[in-house]
Amino acid sequence: MEAVALDELLGSSAREREESWRYSKAALRALTQQRFAAAGSDLALPASILERIDLPRTRGRRIVFVNGLYAERYSDVSAITSDVAIRHDSGRLTVVIASGCAEPLQLVYASVPAAATSLWQTATTINVQSGHAELIEQHIGADGAEVLGVHDVQVTLGPQAELDAICWSDLADTVSLLRREIL
Repeated sequence: MEAVALDELLGSSAREREESWRYSKAALRALTQQRFAAAGSDLALPASILERIDLPRTRGRRIVFVNGLYAERYSDVSAITSDVAIRHDSGRLTVVIASGCAEPLQLVYASVPAAATSLWQTATTINVQSGHAELIEQHIGADGAEVLGVHDVQVTLGPQAELDAICWSDLADTVSLLRREIL
């Protein structure tokens, strides 16, 4: 990863954070000096991860990414109605909710170990045009995964739209996540 990547990670509007040690340019610059392999997406999720992402409330409305790429075999979109359009392409997810949805949508970003320290990048765009929607975003990592994940999230709401969003991280100590949100 080149030093230029620091500017990509921070963007031109980087601000100081309360936990400056964690988000400092020096820490991020150190990350950019490491050599990363591309994170493999065809890796199997261990049973312990599968159990932790199986939320009864989101069955049929779960979209799973493994190391930044869509994983159809772990996703379950069978209960998603026609009011919700989902498109995924090369690490980019776009969700358009036309008129709200009664049940939450779960987005899972799993980091699993590869042969070498790895990096994944993904972007998510959520567009709620009207009505009320609920989103559960879960970042989860398997033990032994030496991974850096970079996740950009962009949310847009229509004039009469509401979004309740829950984002939680259950990552192993060896997994780092840089998540940026644009509202």
